[in-house]
Amino acid sequence: MPEKKKKMRKIALSTYIIAVLAATVITACDDKPKQTEKKTKSTFMQQGDNAETSGIIEMPRTRRGAKEQILKRKGYAVSYNPDWLIANWVAYEITADEAYARGERGSGFEADPDIRGRKALPRDYVRSGYDRGHLAPAGDMKWNYRAMQETFYLTNICPQNHELNSGLWNDLEQAVRRWARREGPIWVCTGPMVGKNARRVGYNGVAVPDKFFKAVCRRRNGHYQAIAYIFDNRPLPGNFQDYAISVDSLEAITGHDFFPALPDEEENRMERRTQSF
Repeated sequence: MPEKKKKMRKIALSTYIIAVLAATVITACDDKPKQTEKKTKSTFMQQGDNAETSGIIEMPRTRRGAKEQILKRKGYAVSYNPDWLIANWVAYEITADEAYARGERGSGFEADPDIRGRKALPRDYVRSGYDRGHLAPAGDMKWNYRAMQETFYLTNICPQNHELNSGLWNDLEQAVRRWARREGPIWVCTGPMVGKNARRVGYNGVAVPDKFFKAVCRRRNGHYQAIAYIFDNRPLPGNFQDYAISVDSLEAITGHDFFPALPDEEENRMERRTQSF
């Protein structure tokens, strides 16, 4: 992505976070660092009412009643749920240039340094029976080493069935990169769906999702198009396209409002349909 556009997106995302801070009672400070030393802004929100998106297409409104701490990374943003010790959602944009990037993949899962108190640790996944499944894929962040390394923070990770992680989930991640190479910017919001009686793993009790979702948006011929997917957290047959649904359906199931920065007419039109990507 051109440096000028990256700077514009940083400003927009910073404006979004500041608006969130003003609406909550707990705030966090942020230095204005150089690009390679980017700090994280965060805040706890009790009602999930993060309505101000400042034109950032991929950022959703979190469902009401969900606790969240918004964390801004170099390549993505995460809504962290302190009850689950995993994310409510992760959102990011991937451009054609970024999708073509060939940086070396990072490694080494680690606890998120910006989470205080009880949080997921690498040992929580040891002998858990689950993969450490990425929400924002490392493969989408090869355009910058720091951006890729930050995908290994455990706030971007969920306990995920191995067959799903290496199968349909991976297939969809690769498809998103193909779409980005072919058509330019793709906006993604992805996350877990956690039941009331979710299984917990590890000493700290990391919630195991029942399902995973991904909402994807693009712009074609002057109009926005979107598609969504839901996968059970287990081995699944078929092709990832077999699990496509409309964004409206995903919103009804998750309670999140996806792509609210778009004009209402455009948002409503595209979310009613199950697009063919």
